[in-house]
Amino acid sequence: MIKKIKWLPLVLLIPALFLFVGCPNPEEGEVPNITGLTITADTEGDGIILTWNEISDIEGYDVITPDGDTILLEYDENSYTDDTPASTGTYTVYAVDGGERGNPSTASSAPFTSTSNPTIYVWTSADPSGFGWNTGTGAGTVYNCIDGNKGVVDFYLNDYFATWFHFCSGNNEPYYGSKTTGIASFSTSDFFEAPETGHSSYLNAVQAETGVYYAMALDGDYFAKIHCVSVISGTEATFEYEFQKIKNLRIF
Repeated sequence: MIKKIKWLPLVLLIPALFLFVGCPNPEEGEVPNITGLTITADTEGDGIILTWNEISDIEGYDVITPDGDTILLEYDENSYTDDTPASTGTYTVYAVDGGERGNPSTASSAPFTSTSNPTIYVWTSADPSGFGWNTGTGAGTVYNCIDGNKGVVDFYLNDYFATWFHFCSGNNEPYYGSKTTGIASFSTSDFFEAPETGHSSYLNAVQAETGVYYAMALDGDYFAKIHCVSVISGTEATFEYEFQKIKNLRIF
């Protein structure tokens, strides 16, 4: 006697097959993400070095620069040096495998830029005559030039004998603060790259003039740019600024 085979309905058979072969792994085929991305200045201070944690078992990495260039790297090349950046901005790094990219990891070389224009006044201990930056955030603060602020004033405004109206290093007379700042004048021309620390362009006191750009080399190997918006001789100076938060980087 031949027994009839009883066929299961298809809707019942499909779940049974999944129980037998198992569910597909949702992670399979996904490209890993970049971790540990850091950005630093090169030894000359005019280029960028990116580093990140190496990822095994992938084809390589894509690096996109602020200039819009895409750099292709092998899997064991977990660093990239941009020797001649034409601009500051965001670098994006992807892990690449099988024609696919992982999620982007980003780092920026853009400086902190002021959103309001500070005003400082000719030096007296009672007036807000000094200015200093927070190297962590890049934001600056106007300070009274009192003894208690000598450790935070990077530069201040002074009118020597009512004839020389100058931006002065924090440690310059007559304030004698504790922070040393080199100040270089660029006339009315904006600049992308500040001079290296110790360059002869840097002075401890430079005439303050409307429309002029200045580079500042600060303690701790940080650099800033200021642009005088308005100067009223013998009274006050108003300016806008950029602060490069990456130590030793001289580009803006």
